[in-house]
Amino acid sequence: MANIYGGVLGVQRVGSNTVPAVLLGQAIPFATPGDDNVCGGFGGAGIEVRTGNVAMFISGEYLAFSDSSTVVSGKHPRRVLIAQCPLLAQSRHGSTADQCPLL
Repeated sequence: MANIYGGVLGVQRVGSNTVPAVLLGQAIPFATPGDDNVCGGFGGAGIEVRTGNVAMFISGEYLAFSDSSTVVSGKHPRRVLIAQCPLLAQSRHGSTADQCPLL
């Protein structure tokens, strides 16, 4: 399964352009770069593949803003699906490995 998406966004900063911090009793202001009002767009794509009990996917996203800043992100986790064997619940004796191929 594959997906593609995109959109627009706007961000407005409220307050000052500094982040206050204190280190050993001394105030240390950090300036935050960038414009107070920015707009931009984003887009991304992803794909998921399932084979038996294993599902894997990969996705990426790109954001570009009017103040020339960009953000690039991606994901690639692995997921293992555990299926229940209906014969396992019915077995009272003997080996279940012969009855359920998942074991």
